[in-house]
Amino acid sequence: MSQINKKTIFMLRKISLGICIFTLTSIIVSCSSTEDIEDSRVYIGMSWRADLGNEFYTNACKAIIQAGGTPVLLEQVKSEDAEYDQYGNLKDEYISENDYLESDIAEKVKLYSYNHSNITDVMRNVKAVVFTGGEDNHLHF
Repeated sequence: MSQINKKTIFMLRKISLGICIFTLTSIIVSCSSTEDIEDSRVYIGMSWRADLGNEFYTNACKAIIQAGGTPVLLEQVKSEDAEYDQYGNLKDEYISENDYLESDIAEKVKLYSYNHSNITDVMRNVKAVVFTGGEDNHLHF
């Protein structure tokens, strides 16, 4: 990769981070009036990722705090229609050889949507979510 491309990518990442910080600040300001008088903090959910020490992740957390919010690492959303191992991973029977969700369980998840999951508990008091990229979702610039 040429030096120009590296500089361009670096600059785009800085611009993207700036936009993210601006957006988070706007969200926090717009969410500052809370219905829960006892706890007026604004919780911003951070999507899960394996490398919590990642620079983007830590910078996003710092930006949320600087803007007056409280970053919260979101728990894994789980379907009641599937079984998980002791580490919270889907059991192998639900994963195809290509690492995709098997069609029978995928159909159940689509059919019942969030109704058969713990999403209500995971998102309780969360006003916004920052998707940080990683294993589950791939954000591209």
